[in-house]
Amino acid sequence: MVRIPVGCVSGSWWSWSWGRAHTLLARGVRAPRQRLAAGPIDRRGVVQMNTLMTPDPAPSPREAGTRLSPARRRAGSIATVLATLAVVSACVAEPNESPPTPTPATSESSPAPTPSPSASASPQSESEVAAANAEALIHEYYSVLDAAGANLTADLPDLTNVAISRDLDVRQNQFARWQRDGWVQKGSTELPQIQVQSVNLDNSDPANGRVPAVQIDVCFDVTGVDVVDASGASVVAAARPDLGWIRHTVSNYSWDTDPNGGWRVSTSLDLEKAPCVATT
Repeated sequence: MVRIPVGCVSGSWWSWSWGRAHTLLARGVRAPRQRLAAGPIDRRGVVQMNTLMTPDPAPSPREAGTRLSPARRRAGSIATVLATLAVVSACVAEPNESPPTPTPATSESSPAPTPSPSASASPQSESEVAAANAEALIHEYYSVLDAAGANLTADLPDLTNVAISRDLDVRQNQFARWQRDGWVQKGSTELPQIQVQSVNLDNSDPANGRVPAVQIDVCFDVTGVDVVDASGASVVAAARPDLGWIRHTVSNYSWDTDPNGGWRVSTSLDLEKAPCVATT
């Protein structure tokens, strides 16, 4: 019994096999007669064909005169048919093997790059550290001045933690006059801009004032600041500018023992330059 898959053999294979059979017959080779009976369709969808081999009829006198005997002709025909069936059956897939399922093409997205840890900031230079410490002192300096002007008592405020040298003398004289006249400050000073201009860490002659110093330009905003007398009347001049620039020299006379915390404002100088933008 031969199993022929439905729709497997192409027309070219059938035309080849039939052409081969005609050629064999022309040469005097008789192929065995086959009678195909359609059998049941098995569970794989293959039609079972019952091949009934019928014996060859007796050769005619003309055929008997050929060189090949009937037995040899029959053997050659059977071999040819078997070879043809072998070629045809080669295109049939194994019953339990399903054709490969095409894998849908998927674009492989590269994994999101893992952010590398940010490189640690390079250590600050000695000049950068000095500038940062001097700028921090400026903020403290104005906070102390505002608090001192708003709370004048019998004793003058201690400004030695934020001022030194000439600037300390100026501020102490200022508050002494305010105390004598009964003036009191209302409001606080704003600092819209602070600009470090230069850093000099020369500490070669502290006795004569050659110490590390940082020059800082400060834009001050006293729009919300008023100074009143004991009666509550303002003593501020009407022409007072609310915005202005002042240059402070912040010096460190204790550089050898306190390079970070020994900064004090030593001088203050008003600057003639366009005012900055007021604090909103």
